[in-house]
Amino acid sequence: MGKTNTTPCCGSDLGAHQEPSRHPRRLPQEGLHPAPILLVAYAFVRLYRSAVVRRAVFLPRHCRPLQGIVFKDIFPVFQDSTAVEALITNFVYHVSSTHTEKVDVVVGLDARGFLFGPLIALRLGAAFVPVRKQGKLPGETVSTVYAKEYGEDIFELQKSAIKAGQRAIIVDDLIATGGSAKAAGELVRKAGGKTVEYLFVMELSFLNGAAKLDAPSYSLVKLDD
Repeated sequence: MGKTNTTPCCGSDLGAHQEPSRHPRRLPQEGLHPAPILLVAYAFVRLYRSAVVRRAVFLPRHCRPLQGIVFKDIFPVFQDSTAVEALITNFVYHVSSTHTEKVDVVVGLDARGFLFGPLIALRLGAAFVPVRKQGKLPGETVSTVYAKEYGEDIFELQKSAIKAGQRAIIVDDLIATGGSAKAAGELVRKAGGKTVEYLFVMELSFLNGAAKLDAPSYSLVKLDD
């Protein structure tokens, strides 16, 4: 007699009586991977939070673009592809488990928001729209002036990029005083959209920048000093 094949097939109900997960399984966004995969990655990224802090280093005084202003360098995070994958998956799972209605647009701030925004938009099945400094975008734009720690600047967004009533999430690498993120929210409103949340890799929470925003915010890492 031949040996019996004990390997469960794809249709097997072998695990039907396993204890159900205590994590939420609802994934309202379209085009996402099954919940168990996201949950594993979500748990994994929690282990990487300290790694993100270590890799996003304070620039030495002689390397800072402007003297007297403390800058955080986020680019070392991209030296670890596993950390980037876990970071993006964390954001996607957060959005999917928080918002019952589909997110239509992911808005990324010039310029480091461009690093994360398209990846998040791709996972969510959403459009990506860039916010850029004045004079960088063709066509009709909406604009707003905002204050930074070291002066004023002007942000612009293409008026046709967001349709009336579309739900938007705004993404940037860091929030400090909140001026640039607030300006991006104003641009979304001027274009006819609605900001439903702000996402940041890092937040300098002692500066209380999130209090200026017109929607809830989520930060992967918060620094209190």
